[in-house]
Amino acid sequence: MEILGCKATSEEVEDVWTDGDKNGSGLIDFAAFASFWAVVTKTRKRTNYREFLTREDVLEMRRSFAEASTRPGGDNITRGELDLLFRKMGFPLKKHQLTALMRDFDSDGSGDIDFEEFCVMMLRLKGGRRLRKISPATHFCEDLWKNENFTVKELQKSGFGLTHFKQVGIPVGQIIQDIPVTALEMRRSEYTASELRRGGMGAAELRSCGFSLAELRVAGFSDSVLRQTNGTLRKCLGSGDLSVLPQQKPVLVPGIGTKSSAIQWLASPAKWTSVPRPVTPRIREHTDWRPLLSKPSRPQTAAETSMAVDLGDCEPRPATAGNIFKPNL
Repeated sequence: MEILGCKATSEEVEDVWTDGDKNGSGLIDFAAFASFWAVVTKTRKRTNYREFLTREDVLEMRRSFAEASTRPGGDNITRGELDLLFRKMGFPLKKHQLTALMRDFDSDGSGDIDFEEFCVMMLRLKGGRRLRKISPATHFCEDLWKNENFTVKELQKSGFGLTHFKQVGIPVGQIIQDIPVTALEMRRSEYTASELRRGGMGAAELRSCGFSLAELRVAGFSDSVLRQTNGTLRKCLGSGDLSVLPQQKPVLVPGIGTKSSAIQWLASPAKWTSVPRPVTPRIREHTDWRPLLSKPSRPQTAAETSMAVDLGDCEPRPATAGNIFKPNL
C-alpha cells in the first residue's frame, strides 16, 4: 500500500484481511482488495462513466440498480440496499467500509446513492480503461439521446447544453426533472413560453425571467392569472424589491460618505427605486444584463483610465469634462 502511495492503519489492514482471507491461506482476492482500496483512498474525483462503459454495461447496471431500489422510480438506493447489492455482485463490505464508501461517493450529501454515484463507485472498485472520449466535438447529441439512451444528466456531463437539447427535441419536462435549470436559462436558450409551460413552469416564474404578457397569452395563460402575476411584480418593482427577479443587474451609485472611492456597489437593492416604466422593460433590464468583458483595443492614457459612473454597463469609459464624477468629500 505504501508503494502505491496509500497509507492505511494496521486496523484497516487487519479488517480487510479478516474479510478477504476466508480460507486462511494468507492471500486475498481482487474483489476484497478493490473494496479495501476504495475505502482507504477516499477518492472523490467524479468520472464520466459513459466513457468507460458500453451501452450494454450501462443497461445491465441500471437494471441491477433498479431492482435493488425499493423506492418509486428506482432513482436512489439506501445504505442497506447498497450493502445487499454489493453482496449480490460479489463485493461484501464491512460496516465501516460501507460507511466510508457512502461518505466518499455520496457527492450531494443526500444520504442515498443515485445511479451516477453508483456507476462511478463500481468503476473505482472494478477498474477499467476509457473506451472513448465523449463531447460535442466527437459525438452528436441526437445519436447519444436516441441510440445510446443517454439521460439528460449524462448528456450534460458530456458537455452538451440546453441549446443541444432544444435542437434534439428533448422534452422540457424531462430536462427539468433530470438537471437543475431555471426559466431564465431556458429563455436565453430560446425556449418559448409555450414550451416551458408544457414543461410545468408557471406564469410567475416565466414572467419574472422576462417573458412578455403577449408571449404568456400565446402560451395559454388566462387573463386573470396574468393580471395577478403582473400586479404582484409591478408592486414589488415599484417599491424597489428586486428579490422577485432571478437576476439583478449591479448598480453603481456615488460613493456617499466615503473618501476612498467615487463609486460603490449598492449594498441593498431593495432600497433602490427606479423611474416608473412598463413592467417588461424593467424586468429585462436585469434579466438580459451581461457583464462586458471585452478588453480595450489599445493602451489607455492616464486620462482615459479615470473611472466615470455609467449606470448602463458598469464599464470604464474615457473621462471628459461632462462625465467626470466629483464625489462630495
